[in-house]
Amino acid sequence: VEPDPYFASECQKHRKAATWCCAAGLKNYTIFNKIDNEPQTSGLLRKGKKAPCVVVPLVDLLQASGISHLNLLSIDTEGTELEVWSTRGHFHPTIVIMECATSGLPSTEEQTVRQMRIDGYEEVYKTETNIIFVSN
Repeated sequence: VEPDPYFASECQKHRKAATWCCAAGLKNYTIFNKIDNEPQTSGLLRKGKKAPCVVVPLVDLLQASGISHLNLLSIDTEGTELEVWSTRGHFHPTIVIMECATSGLPSTEEQTVRQMRIDGYEEVYKTETNIIFVSN
């Protein structure tokens, strides 16, 4: 899943896996903000050149890709990780890697750990920017 049209096109050319040019989440449509000289800081919660972006629930993307089970799910969506997680539907991956420290945005570590515990996961490892959870 890649909301930046340029990077999505590059992924589609060079990867065997399905690549969706959209964002995962709750809304149907949003604005993707591209920062040309710093593409790694582009995203939905940034300021930059505006481009329309379709938003699709994660469960719909997984089902459309023919995925029926997940062992591992990594969510790194530049600040919208918990929103994406909330759209997973019936999927309950064994291991989840969740970014909680996005450069330039407030940490979501406390909210992320709280939500993952509610959803039946425990924290097993933490880096500067990510937390790894396993299903109880």
